[in-house]
Amino acid sequence: MKHVKKSLLILTCLIFILSLNGCKKNKQQTTNTRKAEVLTPKAPGDEVLDYGEAVVDISNVSQGYVAVRYSGNARKISIEITGKKDKTYKYFVNKTKQPVYFPLTCGNGTYQIAVYENIQGDEYSVLMMDSFEVKLKNKFLPFLYPNQYVEFTSKTKAVKEAKKLAKDSKDDLAIVKAVYNYVVKNVKYDDEKAQNVQSGYLPSVDETLKTKKGICFDYAALMTAMLRSQGIPTKLEIGYSGDIYHAWISTWLNEKGWVDNIIQFDGKSWELMDPTLAANSDNKEDVKEYIGNGEHYVLRDVSFVIEPGEKVAFVGATGAGKSSILNLIGRYYDIQKGNIYIDGVDIRKLSKKQLRSAIGQMQQDVFIFEGDIESNIRLHDDIPFEDVRAAAEYVNASHFIEKLPQKYKEPVTERGATFSAGERQLLSFARTLAHKPAILVMDEATANIDTETEILIQEALEKLMKGRTTIMVAHRLSTIQHADCIMVMHKGKIRERGTHQELLAQNGIYKKLYELQIHHVISS
Repeated sequence: MKHVKKSLLILTCLIFILSLNGCKKNKQQTTNTRKAEVLTPKAPGDEVLDYGEAVVDISNVSQGYVAVRYSGNARKISIEITGKKDKTYKYFVNKTKQPVYFPLTCGNGTYQIAVYENIQGDEYSVLMMDSFEVKLKNKFLPFLYPNQYVEFTSKTKAVKEAKKLAKDSKDDLAIVKAVYNYVVKNVKYDDEKAQNVQSGYLPSVDETLKTKKGICFDYAALMTAMLRSQGIPTKLEIGYSGDIYHAWISTWLNEKGWVDNIIQFDGKSWELMDPTLAANSDNKEDVKEYIGNGEHYVLRDVSFVIEPGEKVAFVGATGAGKSSILNLIGRYYDIQKGNIYIDGVDIRKLSKKQLRSAIGQMQQDVFIFEGDIESNIRLHDDIPFEDVRAAAEYVNASHFIEKLPQKYKEPVTERGATFSAGERQLLSFARTLAHKPAILVMDEATANIDTETEILIQEALEKLMKGRTTIMVAHRLSTIQHADCIMVMHKGKIRERGTHQELLAQNGIYKKLYELQIHHVISS
């Protein structure tokens, strides 16, 4: 990749907050002709992507949604929908015979959809991937229909209540104010539910009204359903403030366009549209401070420069922000504030394909695909076999490959169950090298090394890192002692930086971590 050959990576003033509904805003003040009605999504099946157990109905993409049916045996599936600007939205669906509807919130253009089956725990396998074109009849439609997160019909109690509130409201602004005040007044925060909520939780707007309590997701879904039923386009925003999961809304008004991030609303002054915080804070200034000062973000004021060919390691306790940095560099999440540069180019100006082709990422848990050795190293790229074999030889993977009956054509079972952890890791090293990345990113890549292949892996790593910019996250400090620079993370900030010896001399966090690990090794 042209912009990554020098491998200079710069990250400045980084503040992280993940938002799943953040497609580029259209600043054009397009008029929405509001019509108070409850739209009903349909899956007529006139045009489908049929993969047997997974069927994606794209008959009504012009209305701003797709429908997914799943008839397999998995307990649940994961669905990823990617629109323009590589914005990806992830959903989870429990097994159901009925179609489940998902919005297309990135406007017109090409979308990609992937369906993954749950194998066990948090492990998923690919069931289908495909793409389709979208040309919306109205750009507001994705924000007017019900969907998996915001389910409602004309019979929903919340919709009937919204109709009453709208009846006495003279315009859209008055409707938003009335609904906002209603939700804030009638729903209290459910602390117990917040502490015990499970991944994949979906709100029920009528249940929220019935119990008169809920978490932020419930507040936002309720208000979204009420406003959408009255023809007012509303986005349900979902994201993280630090490790705090949060949901809020944005709504469209003809006079103002999209009104985002509102907490206080008096009908004239617009600030933060957050019914959860408005309903549960007696001090509005405290609420603003909570959101606005960055105290609860995962990463705050993180700034560093990595020179070409330099080996940099991040260490720290669990939750310090180490892995978040790696995810941001690969644009698995986008930063809220600040910039990340590679060779002076903001990574947001690069496509994800461009960026990730320059980065070789190695994880603690290696994913091995069903197929054979050669295809696992090559993946889907047109890499000559000679390069595949050369990569395997270079990283010592050929030591066990050449002993296999069919060598590089040896069949591989799902997840490489017939190989040891060390052999799977060597395969991942060969895969990484074959794609010739300029930057190596390793997240606990040596955590599961078995003694049988430990020496081979250490030698392979040294070869891989030679001449390459390398960014490492490690809990075992013994594996990063020779790094050019070690950055010590603590509560989202870089607290210390230097070489191994320099950090020991500082007598700070790093030294304490090191002594604890040394003591553990001696004790065991």
